[in-house]
Amino acid sequence: MRLRYERWIVAFGNILFQKQILTPEELALKMEDVKARFAANDSNEPKQANRA
Repeated sequence: MRLRYERWIVAFGNILFQKQILTPEELALKMEDVKARFAANDSNEPKQANRA
C-alpha cells in the first residue's frame, strides 16, 4: 500500500517546496518527530500472538 501513495506524496512535497510553503529542512524535522512518536508508540504496545 505504501508504494501506491509514494508518488503522490513526493509530488505534493515538491509543490510545497516550489511555493516555499515548506523547506526540505522543515520536512526532515517533522519526519524525525513522527518517527520518534511512532517508535515510542510501537514500544508501548503489547505484542500480539501470531494467529494462523
